[in-house]
Amino acid sequence: MVPPLVLVAFFDEAWSGVPVVDAPAIEAEHGLSHGLTALLILTMPQLLGAVLEARVLLWAHRGHAKRYAVGGLLALAVAVALAAWAPSPWILGLALALAGPASGVACALAEGALVEADPSRREVEMTRWTLAGALGDLLAPTLVAGVGVAGLGWRTAMLVVAGALGLYALWLSRRELAGLPSGEGDDGDDDDDGPQDLRSTLENRTLVWWLVGTTSCALLDEILVALAALRLRQDLHAPEAVTGFALGAWAFGAGVGLLATQWLLRHVAPRRLLVVAGVACTLASSSWLWTSSPLGVTLGIFAIGLTAAPLYPVATAQVYAACPGRPALIGAAEQVFAPIEIALPWLVGALADRVGLQWALVGLALQPIVLGTLALRAWPRSRPRR
Repeated sequence: MVPPLVLVAFFDEAWSGVPVVDAPAIEAEHGLSHGLTALLILTMPQLLGAVLEARVLLWAHRGHAKRYAVGGLLALAVAVALAAWAPSPWILGLALALAGPASGVACALAEGALVEADPSRREVEMTRWTLAGALGDLLAPTLVAGVGVAGLGWRTAMLVVAGALGLYALWLSRRELAGLPSGEGDDGDDDDDGPQDLRSTLENRTLVWWLVGTTSCALLDEILVALAALRLRQDLHAPEAVTGFALGAWAFGAGVGLLATQWLLRHVAPRRLLVVAGVACTLASSSWLWTSSPLGVTLGIFAIGLTAAPLYPVATAQVYAACPGRPALIGAAEQVFAPIEIALPWLVGALADRVGLQWALVGLALQPIVLGTLALRAWPRSRPRR
């Protein structure tokens, strides 16, 4: 039996969410500019992850993947604790930068173990994984608010997450992790084969196309939230409370959609569900063309959250199906596309500057269009997941 590896997704969103939620307090405490705050909290973890994660995951593929997964969680706990203690913005940036790849390695290996433990349930398990991440997203603001009531701040919230992470990693170290490859070498010593393994994996065109699809899933996530908030505040002059309610409607729609996805996967073939969800999400995204009130935006973004919910978990399951039994290599291959994911917010922001927020939001429909097209190509091979 696979232990609740979905908790890795939960903790991943929880630790990264705390500094984002309380970014104003971090900015004020350290006297940072908006740009430097965004660099420390959002960009640094991604940049170092793009450099380190692929190499560590190649080592994990060669041997002792469980050791790397648990080690990643322990390293994450230490990095989060260091961030909580950080007396200067530079130490905070270093801690968050180290937390990024540590979390990325742990997530890649845990996610792979979860879906490979029972390949016939890949889509179902990925939906559980995504739902756990959504609950982690919810924990972050709840935890920050809770410690705030007690007169404490983001440092306490980070320490709570760090402590829970450490305990979870120690518990996980005593469990068998089905689905993680044992590798062919000991301790990943045969480094020369790692790049060759990665090149061979990237020759799989089906895998590469699905990785392109999952990379596009960054569009209807934080990018959508940021642009929608700007649309409400700047274009429609909505109060802060209304903006918060609208973004809450998106999160609620996504949660309902994930729960519905688990049920639908028992009755509908995964790739057919991906096609239907892609069409529905594209139509929901077109609502930006005619919504000119906060109420219309709230309804539209709820519909986007609801219809986009199946896209990421089902598409990610197709990535694993394209290269079965090699989760660590898949994690390394994903890092090839990390620069694109890092650049997407800047590209979309530049598009918004040029054509306006409304049309930039419509452009986010590229995600369901790409994934729906990929699913159409594989429609005949799709079966329901029982």
